Amino acid sequence: MAVGEYNATILMKCYIEIVNFALISFIFVLKMHNEILYNEANKSRGCSDDNRQKSICRISQSQIYP
Repeated sequence: MAVGEYNATILMKCYIEIVNFALISFIFVLKMHNEILYNEANKSRGCSDDNRQKSICRISQSQIYP
């Protein structure tokens, strides 16, 4: 293996790691955003975290995104 091929392999591995980190971060941000929307929707309906397990406080995706 030539030095150029070795450097390209290392760069490709670094690129894959960076893309992997970016995708995981993006999924985490989406998950947190969804949780924030869920909590805000429950607060606007008068539901607190204490009674959030009750069926009246459950909210579906269609209510968050009409």
